[in-house]
Amino acid sequence: MSSIPKSVAWGVPAVVATAVAAGLAVVPVVAGASPALPSRSAAELLRDVSAAKDVPFSGRVVQTSRLGLPSVPGLDALASKAGSTDTLALLTGSHNGQIWYAGKDRLRLSATVGSSETDLVRNGRDVWVWESSDRTVQHAVLPADSDPALASPAPTTLALTPQELADRALAAVTPSTSVTVDGTAKVAGRDAYELVLRPKASGSLVREVRLALDSENYTPLRAQVFSTKSAEAALEVRFGSITFAEPAASVFHFTMPAGGRLEDHGTVPGRAVPEAQREASKATGELRRAGDHPVVTGSDWTTVVELPKGSAPDLQLPTGAASTAGKGSAASTALGNISLGKPVSGPWGSGTLLETNLVSALVLSDGRVLVGPVTPEVLEQRAAR
Repeated sequence: MSSIPKSVAWGVPAVVATAVAAGLAVVPVVAGASPALPSRSAAELLRDVSAAKDVPFSGRVVQTSRLGLPSVPGLDALASKAGSTDTLALLTGSHNGQIWYAGKDRLRLSATVGSSETDLVRNGRDVWVWESSDRTVQHAVLPADSDPALASPAPTTLALTPQELADRALAAVTPSTSVTVDGTAKVAGRDAYELVLRPKASGSLVREVRLALDSENYTPLRAQVFSTKSAEAALEVRFGSITFAEPAASVFHFTMPAGGRLEDHGTVPGRAVPEAQREASKATGELRRAGDHPVVTGSDWTTVVELPKGSAPDLQLPTGAASTAGKGSAASTALGNISLGKPVSGPWGSGTLLETNLVSALVLSDGRVLVGPVTPEVLEQRAAR
């Protein structure tokens, strides 16, 4: 199975994290005639996907987001103040990118989101990242004994790939998930099987995830996340075109853009990533011992993350009511006169509810934040515990 290394996969985080980072957080696909393919069960397709070989390819990727981000006057100005206009652009409408993949150590990603162009190239041990927003080229050399899957942090302005979204969905295949095959499809001119994942439990905003898997090599050609609130896919990433052939070697030769400013980081320490993981683990342990850490309840499709008291101002999340954050707080200062969400109250207290098609967030008056791909009722139940 063609697997883009996680560390260089297009860098928008999972749906929940994306929505939080954005302050919450169209081109329709016209399906061709369903091709006639040999019958495959869900179990057989899952086995085929896990056993599939890595194949080189190149193609054009289209990401379409219909997350239900509310239309609020001045929201663009707010995003500009926060320096997140490209993230906001990525969460609305449709965007295109190009991928060239010849193995874990030869990869190129290129995309335009909003007003920024980003290009990431890995060629052997060399990694190059070009960001047009500040006309900066960053270059690093990986150590000779580095893990082939480790490269560099991915540009956050790049989109998800069908592979990355499919990996996340398939990782959720547990007893809490119903997996079926729902016929076939034609995607980017290729015959594909439609694998469907559905939550068994109630309370999730995710109705289903549909994966179109290439009928010959089982590479994900399209990944769609459907909400319980809408008939259209809330998030869709698909190949508009794809060719399964090794890209020319010249594709991975980086050329310095005219007027670009080079930041050369030299050789990246081989133990940098493991060391960072150990430090993060140590910090997490200290937070837990102090009793001031995020609490995760539920699992799989109904997971809810509760951030501790004081998180709303620190994260600069909208409160929707001046009394929630207080005048002069970090939140109210960042948001100015903009108000999102609606005031709510219950046995658990009072706060503000923010909703998108895939994520709900409850900002409590004491500064706690509960967020997850669940209905508001689930958040309120968790808040009352």
